[in-house]
Amino acid sequence: MELYMWALAASAALAAVYVLYLTLCPTLVKFPHKKGSVVRSGSAVYAGSFNPPHKGHLHILKAMRERYEHVYAVVGYNPTKKYPVSAQRRKELLEWILARSGMGDIEVHVVSGLIWRFAKKKDACMCRGIRSWRKDGSAEIFLNFLNILGPMLLGPCQSPIETVLFEADPSLSGISSSRLRKLLENGNSVKNLVPKGTESEIEKLFTPPNTPMTTPGATLDEAAFKLLEERAAALRHSSSSILSSSNVTSDGKNCDISRLNKRKKLHTSPTGKKKSSKKKR
Repeated sequence: MELYMWALAASAALAAVYVLYLTLCPTLVKFPHKKGSVVRSGSAVYAGSFNPPHKGHLHILKAMRERYEHVYAVVGYNPTKKYPVSAQRRKELLEWILARSGMGDIEVHVVSGLIWRFAKKKDACMCRGIRSWRKDGSAEIFLNFLNILGPMLLGPCQSPIETVLFEADPSLSGISSSRLRKLLENGNSVKNLVPKGTESEIEKLFTPPNTPMTTPGATLDEAAFKLLEERAAALRHSSSSILSSSNVTSDGKNCDISRLNKRKKLHTSPTGKKKSSKKKR
């Protein structure tokens, strides 16, 4: 009996260590995602409200499609909550956008309740998009913990589900569905934040009635988005390559070459030698 209790305690300790490891050390796919680095296999689930879909969603789905043989996009919803655009309509919109983007083989489903139950039925891992582990790691640990304990406690006694985190493209990390809805509520365009050719359909569905579209606001949003893209591009190059390839100073401002030349002439004699600042006695 005593031996049995020791074995039970050891098994519980090993299970706790295993859960802790899965919680704190999920698989992280860093950006940029290397194409052709892995063989497509297995299944993966990517869940979201897609309220509305945007470029960030498609970026993660594309990376998943290059890694997994079967990809499922899940439109999650709460039956007790009212949505301006129904889950079924968002599903149809996402399917249309995926087909236009050459990813029509991704299956889209509407699921209410616990997403991990759907992932279990499909024998798939769960994928999420994050800005970076430093920025979103603490929140993801909690969600990962729930996805691991859910099958074990409510399954019941099923194996935990693996969670894979995909780092987003820095130029897209500032895009979110809530941001798009806010822009549309203020009458701004979301042209640069959604896949090309889909903005009219998204604006028609998600813009509140009687909302006038304001061109100045749309222009400001485009400028902000371009600035975000420029900052992301700067992260992909070393500062030395930037300085050598263009007339840019270390603080990111353009050099005024003519002004520098004028200053140089003031301190240089016609012969090319620097003028002495000391007066002759």
